Amino acid sequence: MVTARWAQVAVALSIAPPLLIPLMLFGGFFLNSGTVPVYFIWLQYLSWFSYANEVILVNQWGDVDHIDCDSPANGTGTPCFPNGDAVLNMLDFSKEDFGFDLAMLGTLLVGWRMLAFIALYLRARKK
Repeated sequence: MVTARWAQVAVALSIAPPLLIPLMLFGGFFLNSGTVPVYFIWLQYLSWFSYANEVILVNQWGDVDHIDCDSPANGTGTPCFPNGDAVLNMLDFSKEDFGFDLAMLGTLLVGWRMLAFIALYLRARKK
């Protein structure tokens, strides 16, 4: 969408990171979904990273029934989770949201593409 709006590569490259980093930050890569401040929760709903991250982690951990550990802290200070559900609970993800996350990924795909089309259309109309 950024390149559809701005023709100059330098401008698009300077604008893209400030737009994408908040989406990544509130998408669950760097910040737990349950700890997002209330006034930034809207960024989590606009972030495709959030939905994709949850889909991937539910797919990875959803059917894991047992995780082997040597000790409760596993010698590293990191807690040892007994199963995949405990991992998902720690991340504030839910197996039940899998279908919703896939639907939202499709919705965001169409929505962001439509915004890019509108931006490109407006830019082309000016010429």
